Amino acid sequence: DVRAYTRARRAATPVPAASTLNQEFSILRAVFRFSEERYGVSPMHWPRIENRSLSDQESRPGFGADEFDALVRAAYARFRDARRVAVARYLAGGGEESDDGSHLITEQWRNDPTAWFRYHLCQFVILLGSTGMRPSTLLGLTWAHVEWREEHKDYVLHASTRKGGKRRRVGVVPTQMAQHAIKMLRDVAESPPPPSAPLFPIKDFKRSFRNLLKATNLEYDADGRRRTIYSLRHFYITFLIENGVTTAMIAANTLTSEAMINKYYNHLK
Repeated sequence: DVRAYTRARRAATPVPAASTLNQEFSILRAVFRFSEERYGVSPMHWPRIENRSLSDQESRPGFGADEFDALVRAAYARFRDARRVAVARYLAGGGEESDDGSHLITEQWRNDPTAWFRYHLCQFVILLGSTGMRPSTLLGLTWAHVEWREEHKDYVLHASTRKGGKRRRVGVVPTQMAQHAIKMLRDVAESPPPPSAPLFPIKDFKRSFRNLLKATNLEYDADGRRRTIYSLRHFYITFLIENGVTTAMIAANTLTSEAMINKYYNHLK
């Protein structure tokens, strides 16, 4: 039942973009065309499939600057809680403190799944909110995509994007906050990290990010829209627009097109 499918997709969380629904509808039409060619199913018996108007697309939920700061602080607090538990467990088992008594026993909390996961979630949140990358793009990066520029004393992330059917590599220079997050990832990676090793050894942060939103009471924006991990990307783009950065520069730095920036964020200009 195509109507039931359409209702279910539009009620999904997060709500699919109109363009996403239209792509899925195109696939359904292709299935029905195949049924006609292979099995002679008449188009008269096909269900009616109407594209969703792109002009009806709602603006996307993001974060305010204070909300993003609160999110980062909470992420680090949750990591420190997990680290404290892991180190206490190690000490209770007869382990020795570090020479300076700091309890920052890296190898022990690294071996604790919760502390290890939350450490990387902190850097993931910072990098998404400070580069505007798509989550899938960031998770697809390896250390081969990270370049250290000695002359500038900073990192550049080389990510791929596809425009006009052609794939091209784009260099993204992270903000100072994101530079620190890359250093934090470097500190717990192998030394030196193999080029093929992923920047993030963890491949799914969706559930943990939802838990973080609940812990900070930031699940919904002021208009009642449910936030997702993509809201970090929208926060970054909105921040740039509100600070007068050109559409061309925003599009280049977030691996998208000027048309897409205008389509979803024109109301902010």
